[in-house]
Amino acid sequence: MTHEELEAKVVELEASKKRLYRLLSERTAETDTALEHLTSIIDTISDGIVVTDSEHRVRLINPAATEMYPASAATLGRPIAEGFPSDIVEVASGVRDGRHEAEVLLPEDRVGKAIGNQIFSDEGDVVGAVVVIRDITFEKEVDRMKSDFLANVTHELRTPLTSILGFGRILEKRLATLLPVGSGESEREERQIRQVQTNVEIIVAESLRLTSLINEVLDLARMEAGRMDWDLAPASVDALVERSARSVRGLLVDRSTVLTLALDGDLPDVQVDGNRILQVLINLLSNAVKFTSDGEITVRTFRSEEWISVSVEDTGLGIVGDALPTIFDKFQQVGEILTDKPVGTGLGLALCREIVEGHGGTISAISEVGLGSTFTFTLPLTQERS
Repeated sequence: MTHEELEAKVVELEASKKRLYRLLSERTAETDTALEHLTSIIDTISDGIVVTDSEHRVRLINPAATEMYPASAATLGRPIAEGFPSDIVEVASGVRDGRHEAEVLLPEDRVGKAIGNQIFSDEGDVVGAVVVIRDITFEKEVDRMKSDFLANVTHELRTPLTSILGFGRILEKRLATLLPVGSGESEREERQIRQVQTNVEIIVAESLRLTSLINEVLDLARMEAGRMDWDLAPASVDALVERSARSVRGLLVDRSTVLTLALDGDLPDVQVDGNRILQVLINLLSNAVKFTSDGEITVRTFRSEEWISVSVEDTGLGIVGDALPTIFDKFQQVGEILTDKPVGTGLGLALCREIVEGHGGTISAISEVGLGSTFTFTLPLTQERS
């Protein structure tokens, strides 16, 4: 290589070095700007944010979190347990099994909701957790006020509705005696008699439906407010399942659906409110019948460690996956997400959840559209009723 060529290479390298320095400066400036923007967002957001590493040491904490938990201000680089209460620590450590959330207590008797998620490395390894803490005191108070309003309104509706139902039944019996079908002197009178009796039957049927809705709303309000009185006594879960099956077999008339009981047969009695657990079973079975016009419904009971589990499986229409997380919410009508739309109040499954959780158990559902659904609830052998 000649001297001139060597000088040209040096000049070219110097130019490349300057370009690289300029690009690096530009990218560094962009990164710094993005980091400042992100830091500004994290610092000004009203939700508390805590980031921990794989050893549960705090790596980031925003001002909102330190306001919620003043003792956490000096925990950077230290274990999260040194600055946060056990419920937050539990959420942060619980994300190793996936997303974890729970209600937590905040200072000054406020209520929060903590949501934890895993942090992954580029290789897919779990390297830490991020916990977002939101103050939901106001939302809880609004929800309580809504429940109280519903309870008060439905209570006021109950008395006149009871009168309507009572007088409707009396009218139904009197009409059957005074104007029985076939007593009309002409075809026109006969049609009028039938029409009047049909109208009275509708009044009675709709009054019963509204009474059921009001009772469900009142039950939910009492349970959510912790004012439900539970009539606890030893009961056989298998026997309750058999009673519920007898109650719903009438719904299977004119259907080719088969109801099968696969009972353990050797389960110990549990301390429960038998009528409430029966209410759960009848509700789950009624839903299974409603969505399974041609197929099978199977109720299973089994013991798993310190729990007794009951599952209601069907081969019906199924539920779309996006709707599963909300089916136990109030006024969520499962039929709305299916091709068929059965009539319902949208309170049945919410009431089931409150009853089961009130007994210290859990309730869940899995489903696939076109293949059916399985609802499972558990009851603890050692009763810890909430």
